[in-house]
Amino acid sequence: MENSTQHNKARVSAFYGRGRKDKTEEIVFISMCSYCKKIRENGEWIRKKAIHDDKKISHGVCPDCFNKAMEELLPIARQIKREASLCV
Repeated sequence: MENSTQHNKARVSAFYGRGRKDKTEEIVFISMCSYCKKIRENGEWIRKKAIHDDKKISHGVCPDCFNKAMEELLPIARQIKREASLCV
């Protein structure tokens, strides 16, 4: 299975290559956690100090931040659901 960076390169290259006969641009996307700013490389979320300028950032959420956000949001969602069921 190819890693996500290779997959993103291929997808973007194919998109930018459509209708062009001269050349295909290669744009590399890096996944960055919107909360903690960790970078996903080869399926692992790691903390990095610098990112190369030739790479574009695609935001996501790492598993740790996702779990933390769900711990905070699930009680709120359950309360809203309870209140909505009382209004019916």
